[in-house]
Amino acid sequence: EGFDRHLFGLRCMAIELKLPVPDLFTDKTFTESGQYHLYTSQIPTLSKLIVGMAPFKQHKDGYGVTYKLDGEVVPFAISSFRNSDETNCAKFAAALEKSVNDLKDIIPHLPQFSKI
Repeated sequence: EGFDRHLFGLRCMAIELKLPVPDLFTDKTFTESGQYHLYTSQIPTLSKLIVGMAPFKQHKDGYGVTYKLDGEVVPFAISSFRNSDETNCAKFAAALEKSVNDLKDIIPHLPQFSKI
C-alpha cells in the first residue's frame, strides 16, 4: 500500500524494541510529508455497513473519505471539520460524483477495457 505505513511500522518496531528511532522520523521534511489533506481508506467487508473516518486532526481543512467496492456500487462516506472555512462536504461529494461519472464515460472507450 502506501509507503508511509511501512515506515510507520518500522518506527513502531524501534519504539517497541527500545531501539533509537532513526533520525528520518524527526526530519522536518519527513514529518510534513505525512500531513495529508485527504485521508482515504477502502472498507473491505461483506457487510452493507458504510463506515466513515474523520479527517486528519492536524489539518482542519482536510477530508476523510471511506469507500467500499460493492459490486456495481461504490458507496462513499465523506467527512470534514465543521469549523473549517476551506472544506465543504457537499461540494466535495458533487465533485467526486462528477469524477466517477466521467470515468464511467471514459473507461469503456479505452482499448484495454473495451471488452469488459
